[in-house]
Amino acid sequence: MCGPNEVFVECSSLCEPTCWTKPNQPCPLACGPPKCQCQPGFVRDAGRCIPKNQCPYYPGECGPYQPCPPGSVCSQGRCEPFVPPVCGCRPNEVCLSGVCILPIPSCYHDHHCHRGYECAEHKCRKNKKHRQCKNDYDCNGQMVCLNKVCVKRQSGVCNFNSECPVEAPICTTTGCSTIRCNNVYECPNGFRCQNSLCEPGGQYQESCVTTNDCPYDHMCDTMSHHCRSFHVGVAV
Repeated sequence: MCGPNEVFVECSSLCEPTCWTKPNQPCPLACGPPKCQCQPGFVRDAGRCIPKNQCPYYPGECGPYQPCPPGSVCSQGRCEPFVPPVCGCRPNEVCLSGVCILPIPSCYHDHHCHRGYECAEHKCRKNKKHRQCKNDYDCNGQMVCLNKVCVKRQSGVCNFNSECPVEAPICTTTGCSTIRCNNVYECPNGFRCQNSLCEPGGQYQESCVTTNDCPYDHMCDTMSHHCRSFHVGVAV
């Protein structure tokens, strides 16, 4: 049984009009499966069929600096109504944007994982609010490592370490500051741990016990105990 302003059709359109459909958008002539579609003069919005002149207003474009209003999400640069995904996944699968997928078992950085997952201890796991880190490279592009935790970068303070003075050489969410450390691996790349503070001029050591001892894009060769680039397979 169809809902309000819907009609059941045997040959459904593959491009049912919505509040986001562009004028004169091309659509395949093939039939879709039999289902309920909006009656002529109505468009689909958040699962309902409404008159096109009643479509809610959302900004045409969105992004990191232009968020969508409540109740909508940014999808490919456009604000769209949020519809919770529905999945019937098997035990070894996860639901991602309404699709059942197999999670990537191993990783070296967040971009090796599906959206909504992060690389933690070389495993793709669901994003956590407070992720552990050693330096900024362990966090995504909108976060920085502060006191071993990934936190959101504040706008208008600083963006890069190169913008900070020598006495406070590290860019954090609260501005140019210092970071306390116990060893060089707790400092950003290009810094060393001196007198329990991260200072410019250091490099990571090439020896290692596990891959956690190596910088981003490198892994520990358990035979030689040296950090090697996993892209090109050469010692550093």
